[in-house]
Amino acid sequence: MGMSREERAKRRRQRGSTARERAETFNDGMTSSCLIVPPGLKLWKPDEGLHEVSIVPYFAGEGNPQVEPGVEHYERTFYVYKEIGPEKKWFVARTKLNLPDFMQRMKAQCADDPSYDKDAMKIFIPAIRQLYLIYDHNDPDTGLQLWDVSWHNFGKLLERRIRTAPESRGWDFFYSPETDGKILAIDIGTDSGGSFTFKKAIAIDFVDRDEPLPDEIIDHSYVLDDMLRIPEDSEVEAAWYGVAAGDDHDDDDGDKSPASTQRTTRRPPKPEPEPEKTEPRTRRRRDDKGDPVDTKTETKRETKTKQETKRDSIKEDLKASDAGIEIGTRVRWKGGEWEVMKISRDQTSLVLSNDDDDVEKAIGCAEVEVLGSVEPEPEPEPEPNDEEPPFEATDEEKAPAETVADSEFGEWD
Repeated sequence: MGMSREERAKRRRQRGSTARERAETFNDGMTSSCLIVPPGLKLWKPDEGLHEVSIVPYFAGEGNPQVEPGVEHYERTFYVYKEIGPEKKWFVARTKLNLPDFMQRMKAQCADDPSYDKDAMKIFIPAIRQLYLIYDHNDPDTGLQLWDVSWHNFGKLLERRIRTAPESRGWDFFYSPETDGKILAIDIGTDSGGSFTFKKAIAIDFVDRDEPLPDEIIDHSYVLDDMLRIPEDSEVEAAWYGVAAGDDHDDDDGDKSPASTQRTTRRPPKPEPEPEKTEPRTRRRRDDKGDPVDTKTETKRETKTKQETKRDSIKEDLKASDAGIEIGTRVRWKGGEWEVMKISRDQTSLVLSNDDDDVEKAIGCAEVEVLGSVEPEPEPEPEPNDEEPPFEATDEEKAPAETVADSEFGEWD
């Protein structure tokens, strides 16, 4: 039997979690196969367009990184490793930063291998996702649904809206199932990253709720923390090598190099460039008799002139402020669209993130192209004066012409 509304309200007053706390304390730097979905609970997969939903809270279980067990909360943040091994499997990470031992060894080997593709190192950075319990007001008969979504595609915008709004709007407990909660009007659009497309929230509005949510929606027993399927390290390692868990995947010498594991993400080593040849040449002059005379020899000029070297140095030292770059700026880098997440103290280095949760560090400001820049419009040319010229005055009538400063008239008045 579920709790009465009075009991729920009392427990809610004792809670320690607000949406503002989640938005202000969260610091960011899959598929359903990663989840244990209870029977009867459907996955919410919104189409493009406007959706009016309520996010339904739950009482947190063990292992929630945001709140203590028993506290009412509205989401479950977790991290995943994507595209592991030849079968491209996804696995829930135990924590954000602590890699399994074998992945730490692989990461160190890959970092020391100059022929290993830099883009392949992204596999060691877990992506951030969230779980929500959704009540779709346009589909009430379905009841509660589970939304598994990338933080970049919904939670990031939600937290920004809450963080920048005054507390007087009452959004801190927007997920309350009573009349003090809010209905979220979410506009879902389609975005792209590289060769794939995905759904993303492009706008979120908070709408007052006239009546509480139905009792059968409030009195659920779902615990989002219990729905995450956290694998053993041995299972992830077996998937990495493309073998069944427990099989021996070592080479004859007992070691497995990074080159022989994630083959699909490794590019062949680039050939070593040949050293530039310098050929001596003789500078000649002629004596008084016209015969050639040997002087000193000199090597050919190096490839780059001093001016080119200086220009490259200036390009490498380009600062974000000079390039019009700040945190949140959308830029193009290596053919894809990225967002600037951090800027170094000297403003010469950027940390980029894309909509696929990939993160790239130590990117020079000169390596990116700021998106959305608009060339300034040229000033309009003055219109020709069609008025008749004034009459020609006599010499006695001529007087110094009075001038009016252009600043006395607004350009667009």
